[in-house]
Amino acid sequence: MNRYTKNKIISNLHILNKKNQQIKNAIIDNKSEKIKQLLCECQNIAINTGNIIEASSDCQLAIQNLENYCEEAYLIYTQVCDGNINYDPLPTFMSYIDLAEECINNIKIKTEVVFCPYKASMWDSFESIWVAASEDDECDVFVVAIPYYDRKPDKTVGGFHYEGDKYPKNVHITHYNDYNFSLRHPDLIYIHNPYDGGNYVTSVDARFYSDELKKYTECLVYVPYFVAGYYADEKRALNNIPLCINNVDVVVLQSEQQKMALSFNGMYDTKMAVLGSPKIDKALDDGIVIPENLASKIGDKKVLLLNTSISKVLRDENWADEMQNIFDAFEKDDSFFAIWRPHPLLAATINAMRPDQKQKTEDFMCKVQKMNNVFIDTYDDAYVSMKVSDCMISDYSSLIMQYTATGKPTLVLDGSASYRKTKIVCCDYFSNYFVNDGETYESFFKMIKSGCDYKKTERMRYFKESVVNADGSCGRKVHDYIKRIIRNK
Repeated sequence: MNRYTKNKIISNLHILNKKNQQIKNAIIDNKSEKIKQLLCECQNIAINTGNIIEASSDCQLAIQNLENYCEEAYLIYTQVCDGNINYDPLPTFMSYIDLAEECINNIKIKTEVVFCPYKASMWDSFESIWVAASEDDECDVFVVAIPYYDRKPDKTVGGFHYEGDKYPKNVHITHYNDYNFSLRHPDLIYIHNPYDGGNYVTSVDARFYSDELKKYTECLVYVPYFVAGYYADEKRALNNIPLCINNVDVVVLQSEQQKMALSFNGMYDTKMAVLGSPKIDKALDDGIVIPENLASKIGDKKVLLLNTSISKVLRDENWADEMQNIFDAFEKDDSFFAIWRPHPLLAATINAMRPDQKQKTEDFMCKVQKMNNVFIDTYDDAYVSMKVSDCMISDYSSLIMQYTATGKPTLVLDGSASYRKTKIVCCDYFSNYFVNDGETYESFFKMIKSGCDYKKTERMRYFKESVVNADGSCGRKVHDYIKRIIRNK
């Protein structure tokens, strides 16, 4: 039971005792209508309080005393209606309430924590925080997977999605209809969807927009579902202030540079906590298991991970042609095996924002499926492919930052190493290799085969200097930080 719930129950019990005294006074004054009104009010309060107790604890003794209270109140009500009440019910009422309060006072307060993911593929932005909270004996932890909808090209709501069955087996999912936010009022809610109604591709159910959730918690925390690389300039940075900023209490950020860029002249300083990214924790997880069917396909070949982001598809109508060029270069060397990972929202994005490219995209995917030594990654997350691969080729994507954390090299299709000096850098991945700096697909493949990643030491130094808690400790640091905030409140 959390502190809010316990205080609410105790407050209700004190209200009942005040009304009990009013009932006694009304009996003395022989005001039958007043007595009946008060008895009805008391029964409603007792029933509501019993529901709160039942939803938040297994304190059956407190519930039983409230049920006894209601039965006594009904008995008094019938006597008033018959006009023959002839005793003082106050001692009996008080005894039931006092026994219920004693039971509630003996319940140990715990911090109730709720995670509200909507896409299973984004669970990694919560996972290490969830692990820390779940291991804390002072916390009751719930994962309430929430539903979402596709957006149609005209921005209206389209297909319904609920992914509660797609999370790791060790994550117990509570159905969103089975968790009553208004009744339980958790101490803390984590979200990773900052857009509310402002997303052009998907929208979580409006019941779970940040302004709605904030009504039912003492602390609403936004954890980004991505790792930010850089902002082109201050204006672009400010455009990335999350839409939920006015409703949340804390925004978890990965670096001091990111906080400086988003603070907007200090307006949001107190909400921004530089603690790192749980996605980096996940990238460093040694427990990822490679499926046997994939391992057998790969054999002893070097593995190339080819990543295609949403932003690439939106800004470049020729993205499929570029991908084809990479596959053409790859197919010249049979010592490589390729894994292509299109963004999980690729199809939804095409349908919502580039319907004219739908057929072209489907044709390209069919073509890739027929290629030798190519596997299309449709897993809920990219970690299997990240672990099994030796290198990656990607356009600008959050995945580059996570991949850099593993120590493996990436050939980046956008930008340049010179961005380190000209952009607002939130995560320094610029000691990877860049096509725009003269690196070719062929030269990159040759380097991977030789095992000579000559930028690795420099790359890891810059990376760890730019992102805090990049050693796998972010989740624990976030949990401890937010828990202190709850205590202070």
